[in-house]
This record gives sequence, C-alpha cells and structure tokens, in this order.
Amino acid sequence: MTLKINGIYSQQDIKNELDCTIMRGMNYKKDTNRLILIRNHIKSIYEDKQEGDILYYTGEGRQGNQTLTAANKRLVESKENSTEVLLFEVFKTTEYTYKGEVKLIDKPFIEKQLDEDDNLRNVYVFPLRILNESAYINDNNTVIESRELKLKRIKKATDEEVFNRAQQTGQEKPGYSYTKTKVYQRSEYVIEAVLRRAKGVCELCQCNAPFIKKDGTAYLEVHHIKQLAKGGSDRINNAVALCPNCHRKIHSLNLSTDIKKLKAIAT
Repeated sequence: MTLKINGIYSQQDIKNELDCTIMRGMNYKKDTNRLILIRNHIKSIYEDKQEGDILYYTGEGRQGNQTLTAANKRLVESKENSTEVLLFEVFKTTEYTYKGEVKLIDKPFIEKQLDEDDNLRNVYVFPLRILNESAYINDNNTVIESRELKLKRIKKATDEEVFNRAQQTGQEKPGYSYTKTKVYQRSEYVIEAVLRRAKGVCELCQCNAPFIKKDGTAYLEVHHIKQLAKGGSDRINNAVALCPNCHRKIHSLNLSTDIKKLKAIAT
C-alpha cells in the first residue's frame, strides 16, 4: 500500500506503511528519521491555525509551559537533520487523512493557549508549509461534519468553560482552509457562547427561536456583525444569535439601525 494524498487510513495502516505507532500528536521514529504529526479537528486542546498552505502547528505538551525538548526539538531541527515530517489530519474519530510532507519555514514562536487543566500557558507554534497543493483542499462535507462533532462535545461543557474558551480561541483574523470555497475556521466555543448568551431568543427581534431541535436546544443561527470575509473578527463581541428570518433580513438589507442594535447587544 502506498499512502495517497487525502487518503483515509487507520492507525494500523500507518504502522504498516510507515513503521510508526501513533501514540500522540507528534510521533518520531529514530531508525527512519521520520516525524509524524497529527492534527485533530475534533478533540484536541491545541489551537492550530491554517492560512491556505501554511499551517501554524502547536507543539507537544499538554500541561504547563511547553519547552523545546523531545518531539518539539526534533521539529525545530528537522531541516538540519533532514528529518522527514509527515502530516495527518483527523476529521472523524479513528480516521487519519494523509496530507503528505510539510516543511518548517520559520522559527517557532510563543503564544498563549490553555492547557488540559484550563490554565493559560506558553506554547510553541511552528509555521509549516504543506507541500502538496491538493493536500490543503478539503472536502466541504468533511469539514462541516467535523465541526458538528466538536460542537456536540462542547455542549457538555459548563457555561464558565465555554465562555473562557471562547475568549481564548476567538481570533481577530481567523485562519482558513480551502474546500470548493474558502472556509473560515470559526471557534466552536464562540458559537456556543453566543447561543448560550441568547438563551433561545433572537437577539434582533427578541422573539423565541422558531423551533426546538431534537437535542432540546433552540434553533438560532450565529451571525458575524462584520462579516469574516470583510475583515470581521471571530469573537463574541462581533457575533449574535438570530432567528432565520432576521438572519436573512440582515444579509438582504443590512440596515444601520439593526447593526447598531446588534453591536450594543454583542459588546
């Protein structure tokens, strides 16, 4: 078997083909000098960001400040040591989508992220270029399905957890990947926080949501007051929960009085 770009494989497939057992996000095999990176879109604590063919990949270390040791050190030294670095992405549990080889294009930088205990800490972020053009073009349905799975998991979190994560994961300039159209990487925590703030009531017309979904939650749609495509941020203060009618009204008319009202609510 030869791994194909965007092909879907199991852990056993990867072990058979690359002689490496996938145990964590960064997996190094010394005798092959190969480093395998896993980017999990469903349950990872790491806030990776992608901009087209550039992936800003968060280093290894789930608790406390990260250090440039172990696998992180391997990635830093991958160019000088001629280490082959391969990327897989997880959009569905137990399924690993092969993205091929990636290259470190600059020094890692430090940013703040939450660890698995929700403590703010320093992490290392590695700028990686995805070498195969078709590797960073994903199936649109796959991206949507993975987001739905993550949202389902987030609903189990407390209000405090959701709002804290929304504050931490919201971005002034959201990353993006390509499907058949450009898809902005919205924070699922921002979506959930806005819906909880609304409490089942449209934040424009102040009417109850038109119906209750099968999971018992009110159906409202999260809308960015200033659209992401026009430079809007993916933060709570730029997002509101609307009923379908008001959502269509905003996109069709974009009345200044409505925008002013929504800005006051979201602030």
